[in-house]
Amino acid sequence: MFKSLFQKTLPTNFNLLLSTLALMIFNLPATGAPPVAVFGREDFFTLNASQTSKLKNSGFNTAILFVVDVEANGDLNYNGDHLIVQNGVYIGDPAWPTRLAALKVPPTSINRLEVCTGGAGARSWVNIKNLIATNGTGPTSILYKNFLALKNAIHMDAICNDDEVAYDAPSAATFNQMITGMGMKNTLCPYNNVSYWQSVFNNSEIDAVYLQCYDGGAFNNPATWNGYFGGFKVAPGDWSNDGLTTVAQKFEAWSPVISGGFIWQFEFISASDLAKFAAIINKAVDPLVVTPAAGFSGIAAYNERVFPANTVFTLTNASDTSLSWSVINTSSWLNVSISQGTLAVGSTSSVTVSLNTTVVTNLALGNYTANVIFSNRTSKVTVKRGFTLNTDVANWPIELSGYNAALLAPNTATAAQPQATGFDIKNSYCFYQGGFPGGSRGLPFDGIIASKVDPATAFQLGPYGAPDALLLGYNSPASGTLTLLNPQSFNSLAILASSANGGGSGTLVLNFTNGTQSQALNFNAPDWFFVPDNVAAQGFGRLKLGATLTAEDNGDSNPNLYQTTINLASLGLTQAIASITFFKPSDSGAQQNTAVFAVSGMPSDAPLRTPMLTAVPGTNGTVRLEWSSSAGAIRYRIKRSESSSGPFVEIGSISGTSFTDTNLANGSTYYYVVSAEGAGSESEDSIPANAMPGSYRGWVFGENPVAYWPLDETAGATALEIVQGSNGFYGGTYLFTTGGAAGAGFGIPHRIVNFNGSSGYAQVPRLIGQTDFTMVFWLRTTATGGGPDWYGGRGLVDGEMPGAVNDFGVALVGSKVGFGIGNPDLTLSSVKSVNNGAWRQIAVTRSSSSGAMKIYIDGTLDNSATGPTGARTTPTSLRIGSIQTGTANGFLSGSISDVAVFDRVLTADQIATLYSAATGLFYDVTLTNQLVGANLKLSWPGNGKLLESTNIAGPWKTNFTASPVLIVPSEFQKFYRIQTR
Repeated sequence: MFKSLFQKTLPTNFNLLLSTLALMIFNLPATGAPPVAVFGREDFFTLNASQTSKLKNSGFNTAILFVVDVEANGDLNYNGDHLIVQNGVYIGDPAWPTRLAALKVPPTSINRLEVCTGGAGARSWVNIKNLIATNGTGPTSILYKNFLALKNAIHMDAICNDDEVAYDAPSAATFNQMITGMGMKNTLCPYNNVSYWQSVFNNSEIDAVYLQCYDGGAFNNPATWNGYFGGFKVAPGDWSNDGLTTVAQKFEAWSPVISGGFIWQFEFISASDLAKFAAIINKAVDPLVVTPAAGFSGIAAYNERVFPANTVFTLTNASDTSLSWSVINTSSWLNVSISQGTLAVGSTSSVTVSLNTTVVTNLALGNYTANVIFSNRTSKVTVKRGFTLNTDVANWPIELSGYNAALLAPNTATAAQPQATGFDIKNSYCFYQGGFPGGSRGLPFDGIIASKVDPATAFQLGPYGAPDALLLGYNSPASGTLTLLNPQSFNSLAILASSANGGGSGTLVLNFTNGTQSQALNFNAPDWFFVPDNVAAQGFGRLKLGATLTAEDNGDSNPNLYQTTINLASLGLTQAIASITFFKPSDSGAQQNTAVFAVSGMPSDAPLRTPMLTAVPGTNGTVRLEWSSSAGAIRYRIKRSESSSGPFVEIGSISGTSFTDTNLANGSTYYYVVSAEGAGSESEDSIPANAMPGSYRGWVFGENPVAYWPLDETAGATALEIVQGSNGFYGGTYLFTTGGAAGAGFGIPHRIVNFNGSSGYAQVPRLIGQTDFTMVFWLRTTATGGGPDWYGGRGLVDGEMPGAVNDFGVALVGSKVGFGIGNPDLTLSSVKSVNNGAWRQIAVTRSSSSGAMKIYIDGTLDNSATGPTGARTTPTSLRIGSIQTGTANGFLSGSISDVAVFDRVLTADQIATLYSAATGLFYDVTLTNQLVGANLKLSWPGNGKLLESTNIAGPWKTNFTASPVLIVPSEFQKFYRIQTR
């Protein structure tokens, strides 16, 4: 295994492939410290002062020399080209033992030296097996004499078995017994072949197990391997290729179930990173042990109802000296019972973290996360425990009786008393509570499940170790009834269920308190593996029942519990429910079983959630409304006004969550609200949303942009993106103001952002460039950019990266638009100047297959060229108002508005259409009139001019240029109309 790793990262020189140093940290009786590991090459054999210092200051406590090969005749060879022991005599470099001994000379973190034997393709353990068969392991055997000579020469403390070829357990155990008799320790380094390692472990005195969790062992789970060794904790290892962040994430996840860890490999890690890797592993195995590994998931509803929640953390001192500790609470909605203390050797202390209900009932509806930080003040190591809170729960846990099976083992379960039976009866699997020894996952400690598929639903699992599920099917009844402890009516019900060995759709019947029943209703109960739909809880592992209890980690996607939500209000089933009868899926196999784990519901008298409303303008006289669903809603009432302050008049009532308003006046702004109506209550009106039908924004949306940044914020540093929420941020100096792009297609006032020419910009995700693209935006400036290339100008919408082949961008070059592609940069310059202080629409298109580049100004093709082909993927983001690199002369002085990007090349007609839409050419502007006393008030949308004439045939002359105007009648007749361009 180890050799195969080197084959991936080193030159294919066999001798170099074998020359390795491993450093590990783990719980070893000799040192009292937890086990960590890292590997080196030939340079370890010629260890110099710099390398020695690097190791001694690393924070690792064990050096493992990889690899000592056992030849067919018993000779010991280091890394394939250094014969070190022959015929019971050390014959290697006489200075090598001194160099190794220096690693343990204080000050140092190294206090243990191991030698590893084996590796991918190595025949050492085959040779050991044959030598034992012919010569034994007694004091006169060649194996005994040679390993004793090596021990006496380099003063090693242990032998590490990395057999990846022979897998002969009897000879390996015999060899280990010989090593034990010499006063050394035995360690194992497995990555597969479980039965072999179990046999060696059971027939040897094993000091540590270093589990390979990379390359061929990448899917190994330390908790599962702990189970293979009867609960003996392994020390997992990762390789430095994963990087500090990934290694830290892995060891944080492994922390509750490991004795230590190692890192592979020494020579590819800098001195500073080596110490960081050691710190990561030391943190995972700090002597201040905090259990359980996670806090609770709190839930609340309506700012009134709170589910009592607390987690009692046990702090244990696993070191051989006393330590002091402290706790930091990062959230106002959590209470911590005690904040600091001291722990004697082997002693424990308890810290209770609970919900602060006073704060919780005053929080805005939504989801919250928080951490409580436990600190070992002696070692300076901290660990976090996470908590979640959902204050927006509608479907609330219902108390039920009638559960007939205990399928959820508590974390105190033992093989003798598992306190649970099989959910997957055929294969003897059940579920388990988080914090189970040897388990890295498990169901939430407090049994609260916040649904993955529906944030408005939470479930409460039954008590661990007691009847906690209604089991139907194989060895159980085909149907069963759960009775409500508090019968009542509900707007909606949510069912949590799953099946093993098959599954599908079951049915249920509601039994009402008045003696009637509902029709049969379906609920989801697919197989617990590989079905991704309607998943409420996922990836929490399972427990194998038997002579030993083995927790299995099945990854983030399995197993699954599934949710079914039934809108009772819309079905007219809001009578008080006394009980629910469930029937298992009818088309499942003979050994299939189904379990109902929990039921939640929204009481009929509960207030309905206010919908979240968005309004999207259409291209011609339409606005599309969309809103979030509200649990328990029967229908939604849509109301409209021509003023943001109302009054709002109802224009529709539907059961869905979208509505298109038609026959509207193009260029006028409309305001909308929506409310949810239930069986006995109605929510408050939503926050108003507005849209202008026929507007520029509507026409842009009609072309399906990838992203659209209006840049019309009034405050803050977030540049909102209104297609898919790919928001950006503002940097430097910028100013929010009015006075945006002119035309009837833009609302008045139109908000814009002004950039100052020295530091202001907006940074946004790139989202385009994989193939073809189009960028369209509006520009107003009187500035002059640098040049002659785009990357020397002032950035407009830019992705320039120094030296990059696959970058692109648009800049102000001189007085013109520069559209640049690639490295060396090809810059296409516009023919027209654009810095006359007027609003100009700029569009650029680029084809990845042909390399065609085009610049459009004010809806008309200005210039084109053929540039490099291929994807433009280098910039991860774009800058609006600045060159991406932020060079001093690259900032724009001026304004940019309504940046839209498309993942295809728009045609000339499509671009012309967008420009015409902005200037109001596609629709007749509505001129409204209103009597004000004896006078006439005229108003119209946009920036059109009011024309007047005494004859409908003209001639027409300009009267007023801004809306509204008050006309004082002075002639027998007069006609008015609006000129939009």
